[in-house]
Amino acid sequence: MTPPASTVEHEAETPQHETFGNGDDNGDGDRGGDNDFPADADEPQPQPAALTFADVNGFELTIKLKRNTKLGKAMEAFAQRAEKARESLRFLFEGVRLTQDATMESMDMEVGIGWMYTQANNSKVFGGCIGSRPANTFVADVNRILHSFTRDDILELQQSLADALHWYSTSNDANDCCSDFQPERTHLKRQDGSTTLFMPASALTGQGVKFVSIVPPDANTAAAGLPALAENMSIGSDQSSVSSPRSSMSIASQTSISSAPPPPAPSVSTIRGSLTLLDSLGNTTGLVNAEEVTAFRTALASTMLLKKRQSVHDLTVFGAGKQAYWHIRLAMLLRPGEIHHLNIVTRNFDTARACIMRLYNPQPEDPNYMNAIGDKYNSKMKANLLTPMHTEYERLLKEYVRAANVIFCTTPSSSPLFPASYLTNPEGRKKGRYIACIGSYKPHMVELHPDILRDAVAPHHEHRHHHKRQKEGGAVIVDTVSGCLKEAGEVIQAKLLPDQVVELGELFMLKREAASKAAAKGMKVDGGCNFQDNSGLLEWLTRGNVIYKSVGLGLMDVVVGNELIRMARERGVGTTIENF
Repeated sequence: MTPPASTVEHEAETPQHETFGNGDDNGDGDRGGDNDFPADADEPQPQPAALTFADVNGFELTIKLKRNTKLGKAMEAFAQRAEKARESLRFLFEGVRLTQDATMESMDMEVGIGWMYTQANNSKVFGGCIGSRPANTFVADVNRILHSFTRDDILELQQSLADALHWYSTSNDANDCCSDFQPERTHLKRQDGSTTLFMPASALTGQGVKFVSIVPPDANTAAAGLPALAENMSIGSDQSSVSSPRSSMSIASQTSISSAPPPPAPSVSTIRGSLTLLDSLGNTTGLVNAEEVTAFRTALASTMLLKKRQSVHDLTVFGAGKQAYWHIRLAMLLRPGEIHHLNIVTRNFDTARACIMRLYNPQPEDPNYMNAIGDKYNSKMKANLLTPMHTEYERLLKEYVRAANVIFCTTPSSSPLFPASYLTNPEGRKKGRYIACIGSYKPHMVELHPDILRDAVAPHHEHRHHHKRQKEGGAVIVDTVSGCLKEAGEVIQAKLLPDQVVELGELFMLKREAASKAAAKGMKVDGGCNFQDNSGLLEWLTRGNVIYKSVGLGLMDVVVGNELIRMARERGVGTTIENF
């Protein structure tokens, strides 16, 4: 349902009242009646104005207000009167921030007011519109704000994203996150081999489009290995040592590597682009550098399933770029102190080493920066770096894959990263693993062997197996069914059917639903997103073999981008231009 357009208009002096549903009596409240918002008796009585609120279900409340009525009181009245709007409201204000003590005098009464989504329980601060257009915030230094996030910030962002993905997967056209309002992305391929993707999307908080260009890596750089892979380097002692033919970097010790060359310059294969955010009226509200945000929002979705995994002690990551970095960082934030071994498998040793160094010193130019994941001096996690040049590459690769509780695949590979037998034979099936594949995004690209996906969706009869094996869910989890069936090489080459994949958004409860069920049991809802209340589903997601495949969804960018703009304004990051 498209929200009705609304404005705040001057009204003649009439009794104050409220109406629901455009004046129709839907049984959701009284029609008419006094609205207890009298002006101070000692002050002159100005003309009242009509102020309209609406919730996501389309229910409206119109209140005639004096110009000195506090907006906080108006919002409180709506939450009290509109029974079905208690959990999620759309308030007709946006742009610069107003407090609940702001009055109608601070608003331009002649302008049309746009839509902004907020939570009813966060009513102390909400949007306001002063002037003809909202403020526009440019966030170029995305690194700064992303690295300021704590575990609680990540859980809050994941809940917002989980709600949006839930609506995407389950709602009809009454919700702006619905899949009907998400156009397919399109791409432009240039003569130099680069690809530019255009990803428009709609969300409750507005709309937006992301432009990203992906340039193929330089062949010479990508193929170059490092003979120094045989070094066993310790970050922590006063000197590095060469002792065995194994690429192992221990983060538990306490020094820097003085003899090591500086980290390599950023690869030309990295994603470049921007995310433009608009309100529902088409006004630009934000412009965000998409290079870091793309990796961050992808990892934000992938690590949603990490929160309640029974064990995350051994983490194996393929790749060492931005995607790998943010998957590792969020895993460490969400499961602090629980990751004992980090195994990075990549083609370039220096890139992997730079990734590790960045984890523990992401803002070297800021001496006052406090790293939310701690520092290398107190870390008990051991990091092993492995490249194909290692003389025992195949043995160590099998060891790292078999030992892993969690595997992140973050490379645009055109061939499987490891043999299917590592996971599909009886020995490989003994351990439950969470595997996230986010690097391949075209039909010819594969990170996982198709046999691994076929095994995951095949019907299994427990009594027929003589060997121990972990629970299979009978499906592969994807961010978008339509996108993965068309673009995900693993899904296409495994010839999976639509009923063999399930969208991530279907697995989670909305925040209000989780809170309601927790309250009914006398419990406090966990921070972050919560799984649907199903024992079989919970056992599979927490202990079984789970594969998540993502090709990207514009909705993720808009939801996360709007949250970043909000946080950037609150923290004074970026440049804000009024009436842009």
